[in-house]
Amino acid sequence: MKKYIWIIAIVVIAALLGYLIWGFVSRAVSNNDECTAANAKAELLQKALDEFGALTPENAALLWGKGVKERSGALQYAVMSDELKKVYKENLDKNYPAWVTGFSSPWVDKFEIIESKRVSKGEYEVIMQFSLATSAGSEGKHLAKLSIYNEGQFWVVNNVAADEIMLDLSGLNFPK
Repeated sequence: MKKYIWIIAIVVIAALLGYLIWGFVSRAVSNNDECTAANAKAELLQKALDEFGALTPENAALLWGKGVKERSGALQYAVMSDELKKVYKENLDKNYPAWVTGFSSPWVDKFEIIESKRVSKGEYEVIMQFSLATSAGSEGKHLAKLSIYNEGQFWVVNNVAADEIMLDLSGLNFPK
């Protein structure tokens, strides 16, 4: 299972590095052209992410959790359903334009799956526990319940139910 997580993580990191390298190469472009180029690159990167995914419900949950811990909206986005990706992208573009989610304190110290159960054919419910910390020490444990289902050849996160701090940390704090 860890093998698949690392493979997906390496692909995402390679795509992000490619994006950054391309950004440095295209510095000679004018300001308007830079915006157009950056938007085009971001769109291509998002389309590339759609070609990769989790092979098990637990992999989807662990990758999503890793994205929350590392404050990576891109990693979370990579394991979301098409439906959730659409609203998540809109929220990130508006509220987290660099796709860096959460905040510096408290932060996710560690996370784990505490329960995974099959709800129906092709659908799972995974409950994760996140331990938060600050420079002063532990900030408690928080739960997130993920609805995960099979979308094509991959398992994707379709919904996250959690308290406000977890929604803030994940960038899923959509305006009401």
